[in-house]
Amino acid sequence: MITTAFLLGALNRGGAETLVLDIFKSGQNKLNFIGIYRKEGNLSENFTNCGVRMIKIEPGGKFDVMYIFRLRRFLKRNKVNIVHSHQLIDGAIGMLCCLFSHRRSVLTFHGHELNKPLLMQLLRKTVLKYNHKNVFVSNSQLGYFQKHNNINFRQQVIYNGINLDKFRQKHSIREELCIPDNTLLTGSVGNFTPVRDHLFVCKFLKELLEANIKFVHLFIGSASIAEPQILEECTNYCQNNLPGAQVIFLGHRNDVPSILPQLDAFFYATRTDTFGIAIIEAMACKVPVFVNNNEVMLEITDNGTLANIYETGNVKSLLVLFIDFLKNKNTYLSRAKQASEVVNHRYSINKHLENLVELYKTL
Repeated sequence: MITTAFLLGALNRGGAETLVLDIFKSGQNKLNFIGIYRKEGNLSENFTNCGVRMIKIEPGGKFDVMYIFRLRRFLKRNKVNIVHSHQLIDGAIGMLCCLFSHRRSVLTFHGHELNKPLLMQLLRKTVLKYNHKNVFVSNSQLGYFQKHNNINFRQQVIYNGINLDKFRQKHSIREELCIPDNTLLTGSVGNFTPVRDHLFVCKFLKELLEANIKFVHLFIGSASIAEPQILEECTNYCQNNLPGAQVIFLGHRNDVPSILPQLDAFFYATRTDTFGIAIIEAMACKVPVFVNNNEVMLEITDNGTLANIYETGNVKSLLVLFIDFLKNKNTYLSRAKQASEVVNHRYSINKHLENLVELYKTL
């Protein structure tokens, strides 16, 4: 059986960490996994209880060269075949740990790596050139990397996967927040980072309020550590422009899979996403999804057949679409049910694992 070591930094909640956690929980019969991480985080307990051996190997300092050698010794001792990373720094570490050995290094890119310092850009080009396999989460993302990094080999697209078992959890968010059953409940999921345009959703909610449509909207996601002003701007906007409306900023939640199926509609606005796990999860829950016509969103929604597409940055476009939804709910719910069937097959964690196994066999 192939032994794969996943390199992780801090065990904090993020798209990559959630994906790896789902891989660990679902793929133990297909592959032998080891999780190696540097720092604890808010997902530490989840990883500890996932059934996969988790090892903390912590650098002694910022420039601890011996860290690579300690890690190489561990990998050799445990007969690791594949070192799989999901962040650029870990990818570089994994590449170094595989030099002059039988091991193979894999790095999954989850972002566009925009606006990185020159040193990080050079590191990215080096990893892209010398890594054994570079994995991208969408064709749109791969096209971007090919255009800006001049790569045409050692690459593969593997869509992210979701663990459908998570959505069997039950917790009434309406009871928790005292929201009546007949109140329109909408939501958005995603941390407040430059990748997403949560402020656009806030502006749409203002238009919804002015159209005399009553609702409760839930924002689920944490503030960016680097740019906390993004969340602050959204909360200030809602306080100043949506008097009387219930817009609730829930912050970080561990029970998103139980909240999503309870939503009447899901709104999303992206700037530079490369996949969009939250959208896939909402579609899997048969929730009508409204997302802008960004290139990658068109890709993962089959050019809009799996979701409801509005024009990027156009509040009126979304408002017209959503009012039509309110008038023809049964039609939209029927489409959402059909979309969930496609999503549950194409983007399941089992499908993702099948693709990983096939990739590892070629290395």
